[in-house]
Amino acid sequence: MTGEQLLTILADCSGNRDLTDPGTDALHRTFEELGLDSLAVMESATRVEREFGVALPDERIVDLAGPAALLAEINSLAEHA
Repeated sequence: MTGEQLLTILADCSGNRDLTDPGTDALHRTFEELGLDSLAVMESATRVEREFGVALPDERIVDLAGPAALLAEINSLAEHA
């Protein structure tokens, strides 16, 4: 999965279209800085599982600070699947 794909999913699930604007550097900010609540992040994780076949355990998601950490987790799980 690419950062662009993840940011598109996060934007769709949160309604925050600014996440896909290259000038925001959204990938390297925290969920809090981006105004994303846990519901949007969990919804995004569900969509990742549905579209990419990578299941993210809830207990791992809540410990992730931002999109870059989430992307690393997704790609790590996909690599070991």
